[in-house]
Amino acid sequence: MALWSATAGHVHAAPPPVRSVSGFPAHDAKRESTLFGKLRATDAAVIGKAKTRGSFATDGDRLRPVFATPPAEQLWFPEDPAAHLGNGLVRVRMEASASLDLSVLVRQRYSGDPPELLSGYGASLEGQSLRLHRWDRGMVLPLGPEAAIGSKTAPLEKRKTLELVLLMVGPQLVASVYDGDTLEHIATTTAHDTTYAFGCVGVRVGPKHDAKAAITAITAMDAAKHASTVHMPARGRRYGVMPPSDVTPFGNTRYAWIDADALRRLPKALRGAVTAKLATPEGERAVLFLDTVGYERLRRSEVAVLAVDSNIPWKVENEAFRAREGQPAQRRGRGFVLDDSYKDPALVEQLLRAYHERHPKLTELVELGRSHAGRPIWALRIGAAKSRDDVPAVLFNGGHHGSELLAIEYVLDAIDTLLAGHRHDPRVTAWLEQLDIWCVPLVNVDGNHMFVHESRFAIRKNAFDGDGDGHADPFEGVDLNRNYPFGWGGPGSSDAPMHKWYRGPAPGSEPETLAMMGLAERERFAAVLSFHTYGTDVYSSYVVETKRDLEPDVPKAIGIELATAGGVQPNDRSYAVRKGPYPVAGSDQDWYLHEHGTIAFVIEGSHHNPALDVRNEAIAATRPLWMALLDRVRGPWVGGHVRDAAGKPVAAEVHLAEIERFEGERWTTRARDGRFDRAVARPGSYRVVVTPEKGEPFERVVKVGARRTDVEIVVK
Repeated sequence: MALWSATAGHVHAAPPPVRSVSGFPAHDAKRESTLFGKLRATDAAVIGKAKTRGSFATDGDRLRPVFATPPAEQLWFPEDPAAHLGNGLVRVRMEASASLDLSVLVRQRYSGDPPELLSGYGASLEGQSLRLHRWDRGMVLPLGPEAAIGSKTAPLEKRKTLELVLLMVGPQLVASVYDGDTLEHIATTTAHDTTYAFGCVGVRVGPKHDAKAAITAITAMDAAKHASTVHMPARGRRYGVMPPSDVTPFGNTRYAWIDADALRRLPKALRGAVTAKLATPEGERAVLFLDTVGYERLRRSEVAVLAVDSNIPWKVENEAFRAREGQPAQRRGRGFVLDDSYKDPALVEQLLRAYHERHPKLTELVELGRSHAGRPIWALRIGAAKSRDDVPAVLFNGGHHGSELLAIEYVLDAIDTLLAGHRHDPRVTAWLEQLDIWCVPLVNVDGNHMFVHESRFAIRKNAFDGDGDGHADPFEGVDLNRNYPFGWGGPGSSDAPMHKWYRGPAPGSEPETLAMMGLAERERFAAVLSFHTYGTDVYSSYVVETKRDLEPDVPKAIGIELATAGGVQPNDRSYAVRKGPYPVAGSDQDWYLHEHGTIAFVIEGSHHNPALDVRNEAIAATRPLWMALLDRVRGPWVGGHVRDAAGKPVAAEVHLAEIERFEGERWTTRARDGRFDRAVARPGSYRVVVTPEKGEPFERVVKVGARRTDVEIVVK
């Protein structure tokens, strides 16, 4: 039931679900047999035959004792075969009172008609206490500790209903009491006893019980009837068995869809759980974000649940995106409105085309490749240099992980700032005339589409079909930032296809990775920023634990400059330079440095997809960081070309003698023009070592000041 296909309606900020009660046993209508009354408002009440000692009245769906004078103990045993069980669950819902004297009986064997001489177990509510007992031919023995079910601050008479749930697993007995309306946990007691393994369910009412405190529901679930499993097909047997087909949603939370007209009948306590209200082809619907207790309360109300799942696409909860989806880009100044919504692949492409059409002389729109699902991966090249071959290339990319929407926004902000500032801001104008800037806002187009439009479980990975069934679900795919060749297969990645850090079947196996590697091979970037969320960190290479950094550590030195420029972020933290939050193998930043000598960083932003006002603050606060990188590439830096006497590019390895390498790095010139760019930590004299593919190595001494030093090296 694809209710999330809608694109219109209203959304409210999703509140956190009501605090869950750990272990609360939700009523399972498919497995629990109703022996008396009903739990849900919409259910039909069950009034079955029973064997009794004493008199009981059934007022509709209320079972209450009718005491003689003087009152005496009374028993009620249903004749329903489902009342006979060993392991399983029994629940009894009752009206609360200050005077309770009632036992829920299980595994009971009695003699006579009317019933006499009990033998079995019971969970008893006596006054303000919960106890477990064992009966032996009428003699009663307390089991386990008692638990208080009322107090001075929360006396029983202040509650309307109670629900007692008794679990039986072999010799283990667990009795718990909950508030019948709020489902709040009140008390639990346990016992271990091997005497009785099977018997009947029933109710005992003592002479001190308030005759007005009626029982409104009794249900039982026989565990022996529901213990079977269904074997998976042959190809799936490595995972063992799968649960029955009515498996409940994952985890503690779930999304329930109801008719929007039913909101007026929604229990007051659940109205704060309404996370979305939207139009669908079937009509207007409301979506509630609930924990297990909230969902149980909804099921017991008069509101019909149309669908329930642990999963919805991100856009269902985001009205701003749904309002923006399908609309044309809106101009603002020399750019376009970016802060009206987060983006999916379609909106990213729309905006890149719009920027290119508005600034055709400054931009080039380039399709780098296609994803598994055939979606294009777009880059926008920005520059005003007379010749691209004469200036360093810089790359900003985002969205290696599809759910990291704020990462996309950082790159789009750079595009907007650069194009709006050309010939209006001297600093921006200098960048565009002295640098060749490439922007790839969204690398993982499939993963982003899946997260936005299909499943909130699509977090990091792409659409690689891990099990070969022709469809990639949110748990399949490859983590693209574990798929780059350098360090591939090391700590911080996984060879398990369902793992969140799955590195892929081979180094550089994924089309998105190949697209980015191909771009880097052509351009030989001087510097790269890869935007991610979140952590307020600048990760410098190498992040692979087993790899040795350059000496001196130029990436770290430059990273400190960038972090300092970033300043305090909206989360009241400042960017800090780190080697990584945990082991990472196969990252793009390490590959850029090892393969081409590119100074590359992962920028972990301050938030993960925050509200749009916080998004704007995060964008503005991080802007000085990428600006500082563009300033830094202009100097101090060493760049230039290696050419022959005729001016043709020469393939050669180029490095600086003062910077030691330990991982077999071999940094060569760019094929089309012989260009190279090598970062230095500070101004000074450096020896440029050139090793042509054909010829002997030689050195050229250069002095580097505050600005980039470009040298033309001629190979004779």
